[in-house]
Amino acid sequence: MSKIKPKAAFGKAIFDGFCGIGSEGPIGGTPTLDMRNFRILTDGSLQKRCGWTTLHCPAYTVRGYWQGALDGMERGFLVAGPYVYDRINEEIPITTLNSDSGQVRFFQYRKSLFLLDGTNILIYKKSSDSFEPVAGYAPIYGRNWHPTELGSVNEPLNLLSNRLRIHYFNTTGENVYYL
Repeated sequence: MSKIKPKAAFGKAIFDGFCGIGSEGPIGGTPTLDMRNFRILTDGSLQKRCGWTTLHCPAYTVRGYWQGALDGMERGFLVAGPYVYDRINEEIPITTLNSDSGQVRFFQYRKSLFLLDGTNILIYKKSSDSFEPVAGYAPIYGRNWHPTELGSVNEPLNLLSNRLRIHYFNTTGENVYYL
């Protein structure tokens, strides 16, 4: 970046205010067409904004980021490669995913935060401070089935889970159950 010493400058202009970007106004000289990293205050003066700084530079490609409120607390999560980092402690990963490439998605439903990594659905558990696989509801597929004659379907299968429950009602004292 070049530095110009005021005494060696060809010319100089002093402005006592700022008239805006690309507009003419009553305060100070000509308008600026390109203004970066400044905030225009209500009195027409400029205030320099804070710049950017690197908070965490992971060794892997960043696949996704989420920031928001969980249970009234401001939280942030970064997925880089197969690792999920917490914004508070970005040195130690809180969860390791099965995949290390492809985009991930976060979504909030009610009071829970979910992470989709392309193969699994994970949910953030505050108690363990990590993302864990979602265990979908296991429907009661059969209710009061006879051990050998089975019965009718009580609840349909849940596509998010490969589990189901069957309740048997053994009135005849059978020793063999058909699953």
